[in-house]
Amino acid sequence: MGGHPGDVTAEDTTTSHGRIDMTVKIDNRAYIFEFKVVDIDKTPGTALEQIKQKKYAEKYRAGMAEIYLIGVEFNRDERNIVTFEWEQLQACH
Repeated sequence: MGGHPGDVTAEDTTTSHGRIDMTVKIDNRAYIFEFKVVDIDKTPGTALEQIKQKKYAEKYRAGMAEIYLIGVEFNRDERNIVTFEWEQLQACH
């Protein structure tokens, strides 16, 4: 087990398209997280869609073998996860 624990960046502001909520880099993989608090009447899937629309993964394409986009949405009233979606991208080499 004694591998590199990885790097965690909260509120990653090094993109011109916006602020990434959290990025975790482990062993040549990047995990990009977007967290949203949603109400019952909102359309699910907006967290993952924001990662894709704002092209948050672009800054990691050249340096990582794999990139994972992870959208997590919470219900404001219940304070529970209501949507958890992810997608894997292949980085450019």
